[in-house]
Amino acid sequence: MDTQEFVITKRQGTVEVTNVKMPKNDYSKYCLTEDEVKRLLEAATNPRDRAMLLLMLHSALRRMEVANLRVEDIDWKRQLVHLSEYKGRERHPKNDEELTVPISDKCYECLTFVKDKVKQNWLFVSHHKKRYTHITPAEINHLVALLGKKAGLTNPIPPKHVKRAKMGDYELYGKINPHLLRHTCIRLYLKNGGNIRMAQKLARHSNIGLTLQTYGSPSIDDRVKDYRNVVKW
Repeated sequence: MDTQEFVITKRQGTVEVTNVKMPKNDYSKYCLTEDEVKRLLEAATNPRDRAMLLLMLHSALRRMEVANLRVEDIDWKRQLVHLSEYKGRERHPKNDEELTVPISDKCYECLTFVKDKVKQNWLFVSHHKKRYTHITPAEINHLVALLGKKAGLTNPIPPKHVKRAKMGDYELYGKINPHLLRHTCIRLYLKNGGNIRMAQKLARHSNIGLTLQTYGSPSIDDRVKDYRNVVKW
């Protein structure tokens, strides 16, 4: 892999990140456009489904984190979500600012509606007739794929090797998934002027090198646009 040197300027001094390995795949393409995000959200007419999409698209939550959210995990006054650490499938609550992320106004509105409807402590209850607990990561996969199909979306970089899984009559292979929504959140955050260090906190990466490795390379469209704006001499 090629390496590239980055220097991140802070208010007091600088933080140097050197020899960051750049990914083999062009992850700049692994992202939905803002128009595609709009179409996906329009496809989710249920506030519960839209809230789950927005948690991934606006707050970069992972599917496991969405599935295991409880009503008490939301700071309803400050519009924050307190996440938990996971070891395998086990939940490990931890009071750590590193695991707290903000919620957008649109997401908060949907979550408030969901909170008023739930009768259990789980925020997102499974609709499966034989289940009386929270929604599962597999069900979130299925939901995202179905809504993506409804919106006419496809995965910009379909996985080469994926275990084919059928739920109902719809095959999930090669369709959009929760991880793509998380990538979209960070990519659009940076594209619209977000700071790389804040992107690291939003993604909850253990070190900024991982954030730079995954999201530090702008797309070709962004590079061309930046070039046209700068080269005017």
